[in-house]
Amino acid sequence: MKYTEITIKDNEGKEIVLKFRLTSSNAMALEDKFKKPVVEYLQEESMTMIITMLRYMLMWNEPNIGIQKASEIYDMLIENGWTYKKI
Repeated sequence: MKYTEITIKDNEGKEIVLKFRLTSSNAMALEDKFKKPVVEYLQEESMTMIITMLRYMLMWNEPNIGIQKASEIYDMLIENGWTYKKI
């Protein structure tokens, strides 16, 4: 299965490997939830959209990931030099 892998460090300096992949079923779930195509949802450029997309892109590997964990991952990405736009 193909995915995009990013290695970052957590608050304690431990390396964490994140594996991102948006499956078709998760994309359809997003469309159903927001009542719009995923491409249209991506254009909203809000914190909610970015954290929601992180969550859904991690679900293939961690099905029960919640919004709180996705928020923590977003914060770790920022702390590791990622920007809002780059994410």
